[in-house]
Amino acid sequence: MLILSRRCGEKIIIGNREVEMVVISFDKGQVKLGFAADKRIKVNREEVYIKMENEQQLADVPPKIELEDTSIGKAANDAGEPDVLEKQDNE
Repeated sequence: MLILSRRCGEKIIIGNREVEMVVISFDKGQVKLGFAADKRIKVNREEVYIKMENEQQLADVPPKIELEDTSIGKAANDAGEPDVLEKQDNE
């Protein structure tokens, strides 16, 4: 991890000027930062990024499909013939 010290108004350049970060203010333990970046570069707070990742993972999970019980002996087939487990009258 790179650690840098900056005063208010000073910038940090990331990449080939792809992202510029400037210290806006520091007050009561809170630092306000400004970012300038091309629209194709997304800049998010960590908690927002994690929430977006979790939502994407949920969207990627296929829905749970309830399968119909098709066990032998549960229902007659479409032709109206007796199920395999039923006893035939002529036997």
